[in-house]
Amino acid sequence: MNNNIQVNGVVTIQIYDENQNISETIINKNLVVASGLRFFIDKIIDATSHEIKKIGIGDGTTPSNIGDTGLQSSTNFIDDVMNVASDTSNSFVADIIISDNYGGSTVSEVALFASDGSTDILIARTVLNENQRFVKEDGKNISIYWKITLG
Repeated sequence: MNNNIQVNGVVTIQIYDENQNISETIINKNLVVASGLRFFIDKIIDATSHEIKKIGIGDGTTPSNIGDTGLQSSTNFIDDVMNVASDTSNSFVADIIISDNYGGSTVSEVALFASDGSTDILIARTVLNENQRFVKEDGKNISIYWKITLG
């Protein structure tokens, strides 16, 4: 694998109160894992049909590792992102809003995935610091916004 490719990511999580006002914002850098680096190389040379399509949450607490292939948690939520767009020639953003349906879920890790409809590839993962972890409450939405920059 080419070790010269530079891929950086930042994930922003916003927690909304019952009146849909932002009550907390968490911003973390993430680790783009080996399969994520391979994905970007394959996209550059047009050698994959996978697209950035999913963001997941979980309750795993093991730090991210370059060899990660998914969320640590066995009980996690993965759903199609609402929007994937390039905001410059070398970066793109993906976002999702997670609604009331997942009340009671502990959120301590988030991950970005590419999919071709049948298989998912982990692109990036971050584990929240102990003081950033939270429980998703019914009636309170969360939004997850991911920005990946190449170069």
